[in-house]
Amino acid sequence: MKLAEFLRQDLIDPNLRAADKTDCLRQMAALLARAGVVRGEEDSLARLLEREKVVSTGIGNGVAIPHAKAAHVQQMVVAVARVAGGIDFEALDGRPVYILFLLLGPQEAASLHVKLLARIARLVKAEGFLDKLREAETADVLYRLILDEDGRQP
Repeated sequence: MKLAEFLRQDLIDPNLRAADKTDCLRQMAALLARAGVVRGEEDSLARLLEREKVVSTGIGNGVAIPHAKAAHVQQMVVAVARVAGGIDFEALDGRPVYILFLLLGPQEAASLHVKLLARIARLVKAEGFLDKLREAETADVLYRLILDEDGRQP
């Protein structure tokens, strides 16, 4: 399974500007709705915020992987955002988040959900990958970087 199966270039925002974590998730849910991959923008946001109440999905090293399952989602979807100035995402290491990989999927796709979370966690550990993502200024460059690294990983 490759991340590229669930990510499209129109699901990448290279210049997300958010006031806080909630605003960030709101904008990413809106991105999914604009791209036509979810019908319930408000429900998507509610599910993501509900998940964040459990524990922050800011995993450290400037990365967050907000994720949730929702009844209105027909298939697993991945979106990516870059926040050039960083945002307080209440990350586990206390540092700002610059790169977000958002996962949203149907309730019945729990196994795939976990596999994608693991895939992303593995990708972001690749040497130099996060630096390249932070420097990328366009959706096209971010998309190509992700596809390239995804293709290198087993």
